[in-house]
Amino acid sequence: MGQHIYITAANLLSSGKRIVLARTIRRAGSTPRDVGSMCIITEDNQIIGTVGGGLLEYKVHKKAMILFEKGHSFIYKFKLSNDDLAKNGMICGGDVDLFLEPLFPGNPATMSIFKKIAQQIENNKPATLISLIENNLDAMAEDTRFLIIEDGSIKGELPDIDTKNMVMKNLNKKSMGTKQNAPYQLIKTDSPAAHLFIEQLQLRPRIFLFGAGHVSKFVAQVAKLVDFDITIIDDRPEFANKDRFPDADTICVADFKLAFKELNIS
Repeated sequence: MGQHIYITAANLLSSGKRIVLARTIRRAGSTPRDVGSMCIITEDNQIIGTVGGGLLEYKVHKKAMILFEKGHSFIYKFKLSNDDLAKNGMICGGDVDLFLEPLFPGNPATMSIFKKIAQQIENNKPATLISLIENNLDAMAEDTRFLIIEDGSIKGELPDIDTKNMVMKNLNKKSMGTKQNAPYQLIKTDSPAAHLFIEQLQLRPRIFLFGAGHVSKFVAQVAKLVDFDITIIDDRPEFANKDRFPDADTICVADFKLAFKELNIS
């Protein structure tokens, strides 16, 4: 499986590179990608990830190169008619809104929050990212997003919005910071020109294998192919070890009845 795009973004920023993050925030019709699809455009014309390819991605790339110079965000409302489809050899049409956001390493708030996002994903820990969606947000502004961690702590801030009440109206307290059936929401704010994009960080699914025998050994190999986070539980260290389970993320050597307090179940 490829690296999560937010980890890629954090690594590029840490290396001193400016990027534009393009995210699909709304769609209608048979668009090529769903809400939440993302790509990164770098200053040297590299595209990482995808928001649908074809004419759509070409135009996103061209606009992103302009935003490097202007240094502010842009909501790109893309409409593709049947004539456009025929002319460009495309199958998917419909309407799609993308949020193009320059991310610059000179912004300490951007650096801090994307490092934290990458850390959460690398540790397979849930969190909720809330981003301000508005035209002409300055890339150097330090109050355009915040992150809600699983323990309820908050990193970052938004300007002139009662963020806690706004988010709590749209997220169930029990599901805060966890993956839901609808991991993305676009909600209105008090300002007619601004929205909030609520995004559950997409984590690797977990599998807990009780017993480190030959069945679990092969189940773990298959689970690795489809990018599961793998935990092995057995009270026999000669079975529950890295030599037998090199792909395991966690190995818990404990009696089954006592093992649950050691397991990280979100």
